[in-house]
Amino acid sequence: DDIQLMLDDLIRQGRKLWLKYPNDRQKGRKELEVFVRDIRKKRTALQVEARYQARVEKLKNQKKITGVSLFIFGPTHPIRVFLHRLVSSEAFEWTMVVLIILNCLFLGLHSPHVKSSSSLGKALSALDKVFTSIFCFELVIKVIAFGFYESKPAARPQHDEHEEKVPENQPAANQQNAANAPDSNSQRCENAYLKSWWNRLDMLVVIVSVFGLIFPRVTFLRGLRAIRPIRVAIRVKQVKVVVKALIHSLGNVINGVIFTFVVLFIFAIIGAQLFSGRLGRCVAVGQPFALQDATLYPDKDSCKNANVMWVNAGFDFDNVFSALLATFKITNFAHWFEDLLCEHVLKKSSEGKKK
Repeated sequence: DDIQLMLDDLIRQGRKLWLKYPNDRQKGRKELEVFVRDIRKKRTALQVEARYQARVEKLKNQKKITGVSLFIFGPTHPIRVFLHRLVSSEAFEWTMVVLIILNCLFLGLHSPHVKSSSSLGKALSALDKVFTSIFCFELVIKVIAFGFYESKPAARPQHDEHEEKVPENQPAANQQNAANAPDSNSQRCENAYLKSWWNRLDMLVVIVSVFGLIFPRVTFLRGLRAIRPIRVAIRVKQVKVVVKALIHSLGNVINGVIFTFVVLFIFAIIGAQLFSGRLGRCVAVGQPFALQDATLYPDKDSCKNANVMWVNAGFDFDNVFSALLATFKITNFAHWFEDLLCEHVLKKSSEGKKK
């Protein structure tokens, strides 16, 4: 609609200039260019102002306390107001970032060589409990301050005849505003904790840490402690930008992976047709690198009854799936030459051609 209105203004101005300068088109064209530049400046200024106002309104809304948290703490509850000021301060946020970094550093000291009964193991275990308790406390106070989830606003009770009415001597506009003024307790929690996906991820990490303390012998939960550094990305805005960019590019990355898989699959089919069964070799028992004479043991059947055994290379092309894995290994240059450049393969292929 805005573009259509701007085009209508340009057409209207062009008609005026056409009638104003019937014999001097060059002058009319210059005035029209000036008019277009002025419109561009005005539109750009309006857009910038609208974006700024939207950003200001967003920041204001983030600082508001709405709804009833946990069905107990209203917007004016002193405990909730105090906790909201606490968690909204930069000092609190940076304190939590420092604690998360310290937790990651102590987490890096855990290793299979550190026994749980040693002094270092006991100290690391105690610090893990302390940090997890701090993060749980942070989660609780944020839930109280912001509300747990964005619940639907409660239905406003109908006013009966005995309720206090707005005085009739007030202006009609004030009476209408007073009648339509929403009750702060009936509003929804606009800035609820679970409304943000970053907070959901943060809560998931904390829950995993708690379960890791409850079930310390579960290896899977201990391994999930490695995701704790993600909590730093939740708080640092610069890291958030990088994470969002990676998430937005995930679709293109998946398309690239699918294309690469198709190309590798084509080469795997070609490799299975050319090298199927040709990468095996006869070696002495217990000596996998002691190649035997290919003229005496040309194939797998000739190795069965002798004191030698037939082994495949570290990868082979005997079927499509093995060939796909072998092709992937070749593209990564992961020691593929040790098997592909085996002299036995060359001798065997040459002998097959002679036969």
